[in-house]
Amino acid sequence: MEMMAERGLWPAPQDPFEENPIFLMLRLPGDTWVRLAIWLAIGLVINFVYGIKHSRMTQETEAPAPAE
Repeated sequence: MEMMAERGLWPAPQDPFEENPIFLMLRLPGDTWVRLAIWLAIGLVINFVYGIKHSRMTQETEAPAPAE
C-alpha cells in the first residue's frame, strides 16, 4: 500500500503524448486502418442504398398517375 500512496492511486503516464487520442490512433498498425476503411466503405454503401430506396423523391416519382 505504501507504493500506491507514493505514486498516487491512479498513476498518470509519464509521456504527455500517451494521453492524446490522435497520437494513440497514429500508433495503430496498418491492417487496423485497412479494416477501418473497409467497414466505413460498407457503411457508406448501406447508408446510400437505404437513402435512395426510402427517399421521398423516389416515392413521388414512382407514384402512379391519377386516372382522368
